[in-house]
Amino acid sequence: AHSNETSPLQTVEERIDLATECLGYDATISALASLPPPSSPSEELLLTVKRIRRQPGVDVTLRYPPSSNEPDATLRLFAGENL
Repeated sequence: AHSNETSPLQTVEERIDLATECLGYDATISALASLPPPSSPSEELLLTVKRIRRQPGVDVTLRYPPSSNEPDATLRLFAGENL
């Protein structure tokens, strides 16, 4: 709490740090949604977002030769990922 001697006004600030660095898009949105709701309609919420974007991805289906008797497998691959 901060009080100014010339004014009876009090300012109360609460800071919550939420680490989202290196999280994927969905995990970042989930983390932001986990923040506590405002305690009153006049309460302000300030978010500083440097960069957020959905990482492009593709679903790849691996089909093995019939002689191997292996079921097909589906992989989710993202742009820039080592294969």
